[in-house]
Amino acid sequence: MKETETIDEYAGNISAMISKFGSAGAILEDEELVRKLLDTVPERFINLVASIEQSCDMESMPFEEEIGHLKAYEDRLRLRKAKKQQDQEVNLAAGEEEPTLLLTVCGEKNSEVVLLNEEKVYPSQLKESNEENIWYLDNGGSNHMTGCKALFAELDEKVTGQVRFGDGSKVPIKGKSVLLFDCKNGDQFVIPDVYYILALHSNIISLGQMTEEGYDIGMKKEFLRMYDEAECLIMKVQRSKNRLYKINLIPGKPAIDDPTHASTKWQCGEAQSNNSGDDSIIAQGHETTRSILG
Repeated sequence: MKETETIDEYAGNISAMISKFGSAGAILEDEELVRKLLDTVPERFINLVASIEQSCDMESMPFEEEIGHLKAYEDRLRLRKAKKQQDQEVNLAAGEEEPTLLLTVCGEKNSEVVLLNEEKVYPSQLKESNEENIWYLDNGGSNHMTGCKALFAELDEKVTGQVRFGDGSKVPIKGKSVLLFDCKNGDQFVIPDVYYILALHSNIISLGQMTEEGYDIGMKKEFLRMYDEAECLIMKVQRSKNRLYKINLIPGKPAIDDPTHASTKWQCGEAQSNNSGDDSIIAQGHETTRSILG
C-alpha cells in the first residue's frame, strides 16, 4: 500500500486481486487476506495493527471487518489532523506517534487496549538495584510504571496492551491502578495511573506525569526537588554517580476499601533518598525543614 493511498483504494486493489485469483480457480481465505492487509499498511497504522494482533482472533476475523477497523482509524487520524491545523493544538495527526495512545478495538465492553511508546526509557539502565522499594525519577518517561505486582492493593487487569522502550523491546501491559505510600504521621502519598509491566525489573516515576498532576520539578546542582501546588517540598533527591535520581518509597495499605477513591494529592509522605545527605522528616511548609519524600 502506498502512503498516498486510502484504505478504500487499497481494498479495491485487493478485491481486484481476489477476482483474478478466483478466475484462475484459486480461493483466498479471509485469514490470509487479513494478514496480508495488516502486513502491508503504512507505518501510520502500526498502533492499530499491534492492538488488533494482540486482542483479536486473526483466524476468524472477516476481511470486511478488518477493512472497517482500518477505515475507522483512518477517519480518526484525518479528523485529528484537521483539528490540529484549525486550532494549532498538539493532537494525534497522521504519521505521528503519541507517547500514549488508547485504543479499544475488541474484547470486553469496559476493557482498554493501551499502546505506550516510551522511546526515551531504557530499562537496562535501571537495574543497578534489586530493591523493590527503589523508584527512579525519570525525566524521559511519559508514564508511571512498575514491574512489582505486590505494590498494588487493587489492580485493574482489564487495562492491557503493549509498551515499546527505547531499546526496541516490546513488552505487555498487565494492568493499571494507583499506588499508596505510607507517611510518618499515618497519612498516605498517592501516585495515580501506574502501569503494571510484568517484564520491567524496576519502578519508574514519570516526572512529566507528576507535573501534569500539579507538582513542580526543579533540578539544581546535584539535587532534584519536587514541590506541590502549595509550594511545600515533597522530595529532595541527590543525583547518583551514574546521573540517576532514585528514592526509597515505603508501600502502604489503603485506609479505605477502594484505593481508587483516595485523593490524588499527597497528604504527607515517608520516603528516604537512596543517597546520603538528607534524612526524611515531615515538613511543615517550605524548605525550612527537610523534604517529605527524600
